[in-house]
Amino acid sequence: MSIRYMIVDDTVFVRELVKAVMKPAGHICVAEAADGVEALTLTSQTLPDLIFMDLVMPRMNGVNSAKAIREMWPEARIVAFTTMEKGDLPGAGDDFFDGWISKPFDKEQILNTIRSLFPNEGKTEARND
Repeated sequence: MSIRYMIVDDTVFVRELVKAVMKPAGHICVAEAADGVEALTLTSQTLPDLIFMDLVMPRMNGVNSAKAIREMWPEARIVAFTTMEKGDLPGAGDDFFDGWISKPFDKEQILNTIRSLFPNEGKTEARND
């Protein structure tokens, strides 16, 4: 079964890299957002299973966006996708995230995170087409 995901990152190149890992594994990008405000709108429209969330973005940061998304769509799994360390978040900011991927990332970090969050989705690996 395919995982429906959204990428929230203000860098187009990063969004393209994530899609390059996810597409061969059979997962579907339902939305891309460049900031937290856009992510809120797109979440309500697409209801993704998984959200890759950058933490440092214009208009609304990833922590505030994740908190708002949790209230709106608690079923979504949200993965922090950032150059920051977990301990750098103030207060309980990391409570809004189900996973953490540090940039720069590699393909296996993404796929291993998906396997841990969606253990019943079958094998998640890149196919050799």
